[in-house]
Amino acid sequence: MQPTYVKQPTKDSCIDVAENFQKKCNFPNVIEAVDGKHIRTKAPANCGSNFFNYKSFFSIGLQGVADLDLKFVAVEVGAFGKESDGGIFSRSQVKRILGTNTIQLPETAPSLPGSDIALPYFLIGDSVYPLQPYCMTRISLNLTYERRIFNYRHSRARRCIECAFGVLAAKWRVLKTTIETRLETAEMIVLASVALHNAIICLEGIERSESDIEDWDDSSARTAAGCPHRTRFHGRPSYYATWVRDQLVGYFTGAGKVSWQDNYV
Repeated sequence: MQPTYVKQPTKDSCIDVAENFQKKCNFPNVIEAVDGKHIRTKAPANCGSNFFNYKSFFSIGLQGVADLDLKFVAVEVGAFGKESDGGIFSRSQVKRILGTNTIQLPETAPSLPGSDIALPYFLIGDSVYPLQPYCMTRISLNLTYERRIFNYRHSRARRCIECAFGVLAAKWRVLKTTIETRLETAEMIVLASVALHNAIICLEGIERSESDIEDWDDSSARTAAGCPHRTRFHGRPSYYATWVRDQLVGYFTGAGKVSWQDNYV
């Protein structure tokens, strides 16, 4: 089922997804949202602390990339439970594909509405992910009013990956318990669950309450817009990645474009 229901994104499909994010979440240039989840497993023999995570149980890491329809377009499972989401992402095929532009997205998307600013397409992820031109993260430090607005918009758009994990685990309840099998079998169970999850959405659709993000006004996003968040040091982001995010801050707050020469050279 995987080739049919968990297909690798194409140039055209990513552009369609970006238009959907702009229409429903008012966040331009987003091609997907990325996040991680811990899948409970029994402790493998002689594993030491490799699979023991910060939540104090044994697990394997599941990294998912999902769209607004709550369908997963890419998943990677099997990382050590002790690893952070950012660490898993740094070694993932998704990062390699985006870093080398394997799916051949245009270098820049159409200009932001009402301006002449053209930015690249990107994933959105929380602060444990590295800030890159192909991955826009929320802002954790020096939270001005404008940056809080950006964080709110970011959280509102990123909600789809949280919902996708929630619907996946609610329907396939084995993911809410400890999987008492060998690691290889546990990984296959997770991948099969993802394929079935996508198949059901493709064949039957999803409830409006699950997919209606346009009118979402949850207090959790308002809290996320201003509260500290767990972070992971990835080194200093590139000037270009910081400039792209600052352009989005200016776009959301009506502050206008930020000069590259005055601020980043």
